[in-house]
Amino acid sequence: MAEIKYTKTQLQSQFWGEGAFLANLLSKKKKAFTLAETLIALVIIGVVSALTLPTLLTKINDTVTKNKIAVFERKLSKGTDLLNIEYGIGPYYNGANPSYVMVS
Repeated sequence: MAEIKYTKTQLQSQFWGEGAFLANLLSKKKKAFTLAETLIALVIIGVVSALTLPTLLTKINDTVTKNKIAVFERKLSKGTDLLNIEYGIGPYYNGANPSYVMVS
């Protein structure tokens, strides 16, 4: 068999093939996240949620409490109005004496 000898330039041009090898290398980019990257992202999300969750829960509880108080006040007001209308009973200011009296 006869040996075929190539020069260094011929081998390089055949190896690189007008940039085909380089294009092939560049096209083999990562298509997924590594385990370390995923864990770091999860840790960051956990820290941010741990810092913000107590504040969020406090605001939610304050809003719920204010709403419950408002509902109670509306029901109480409606109840006293109904007592006034139905039975003539309710808190009335008695002139100089600021006591509550029953009106019949």
